[in-house]
Amino acid sequence: MQSLLVKSTRSSLGFAVHLLGSCLVPEKGTQVLDTAHAVQLHLQKGGDNFGAVAVAQGDIATYYDSINCLRIARWIADHGTSDDLFWASCFLRLQILPLIHLTAGHACTFVVSGRSVGTLTGSRSAVATGRIPVETVACDLAHHWKPLGMVLNSECSITFASWVDNYFTFSSDISTAIQIAESFESELQQRWGLSIKTSSRSVLSASSNESLHDDQKWPRASCADVLGHLIADDTSPWPCWRRTEKQMWASFWKNCVGRQARGLSSQQRCAMINRCVQPILFFRNSRWAWTLSLADAQRRLQRKMLVQFIRLERWPEEPLDIYNQRRFRAAASLASKQGDWGNQHARRVCSWSEHLLRPRNANSLAAMLFSWHPAEWLQARRDDPDIGGHARPGTRMSSGPVPARWDESISKARAAIM
Repeated sequence: MQSLLVKSTRSSLGFAVHLLGSCLVPEKGTQVLDTAHAVQLHLQKGGDNFGAVAVAQGDIATYYDSINCLRIARWIADHGTSDDLFWASCFLRLQILPLIHLTAGHACTFVVSGRSVGTLTGSRSAVATGRIPVETVACDLAHHWKPLGMVLNSECSITFASWVDNYFTFSSDISTAIQIAESFESELQQRWGLSIKTSSRSVLSASSNESLHDDQKWPRASCADVLGHLIADDTSPWPCWRRTEKQMWASFWKNCVGRQARGLSSQQRCAMINRCVQPILFFRNSRWAWTLSLADAQRRLQRKMLVQFIRLERWPEEPLDIYNQRRFRAAASLASKQGDWGNQHARRVCSWSEHLLRPRNANSLAAMLFSWHPAEWLQARRDDPDIGGHARPGTRMSSGPVPARWDESISKARAAIM
C-alpha cells in the first residue's frame, strides 16, 4: 500500500534512516522537477476530476540552523544498531566541536562554541541528518493521512511530499490539505522544535468554489513558487515563462554584454549564453506543456539575444526595416546552429516523459500522477457521446479556457522534432 511519498536528498552517512509505515523514499535520482512537476500534474488532473484538488505548501524556518544535534544523535542511538552509535558520535563531534566565528563589520568578531542547536550548512552530515526530522514525522503520521489524501486507485493515496525544508500536502479539497499540513507542523514542532515560516504558507486549488479556511494563515494563491517553479492554479505555463524571461534577460545583460564581456568574439558570447542564460530556461521548460505559441516565444527571445552580436554592414540606401530583417534572419541561422530553443523545449518534454515511464522511476510522485488519468483516458471521454457532448470530456466544474495538458502535448512535441 502506498499512502505517502517523501522526496529528499540522498543520505550520505553510514547509518540507515529507519522508516515506519507505508512511506516511499527514493534514495537515488531525486530531482527538484520530480516534486514541482508532481504539483503541476496534481492540479492539472485534479482539475479534470471535477475540480477535486488542492495543494498546501510551507517552508520550515531556518531549517539547518534550528536542528537540534543532540536530538538527532539520540534518535540515531534509539533506532539504530551498535554500529550506528559510532556514526552518531562522529556527527556530534563534527557539528558541535568546531568554533564558529561570526564577523560583524571589520573589527567585531564573535566566537560561538559548545553549540547543541544548528548544523554546519553545506556539510554532508548535515544534509544526511536533515532528512530525519521531516521523514520520521511524515512516516509516523502516514496512516492518519491516508484517508485524507488524493486517491489515485485502490492501492495508492498521495498525501505528502517534501524536499529538504519544503513540504507539500495533496488532497481533493482545501480544508483537508490544510488539515494534513497543520498536523505535520504540530508534530514537527512538538518532536523537533522546528517551526514553519509564516510567509511561506499558501494554498493552490483548481476549483473555483471557495472553501472555509483561515485566509490569513493559509492564503489562496493564483500562482505559487514551488522549488523555483512558478505554478499557476490553472497550470498555465505563461506566468512561469514571463518570470523566466525576465531572469534570462537579467543574466544576459550581466554576463554576455556586460563590462567583463568586452573583447569577446561572437562565438564566445554565444558560448556564454549557453552557460549563463540557457540553463535558466532548461531548468523549467521540461514541465511546460509544449505548444507552438510557447515554442515561438522561446525562439523569439533567443533571436533577440543573438541579434545583439550580429554585425552586418548596412547597404547604401537600404531601408532600416529591411536591414533589421536581414539581421534577424542571420540571428535565426545562428540559433539553428546553436540549438533552437523551441525545438529544445520539445526534446526536453519528450525526454522527461520517457524518464517518468522508466520502471526504476515508477515510484516517483510525478510518475504515479503521470500514469493516472492519462491522455488516452481524457480522449476516450471526449469520444463518448453519453458523457460531455460536442467532443467535451465533461470533467470540469468551472467553465472557461483550459491550458494545454502536459501529457497531451507530448505527441505534438514528438511531431515537432521529427
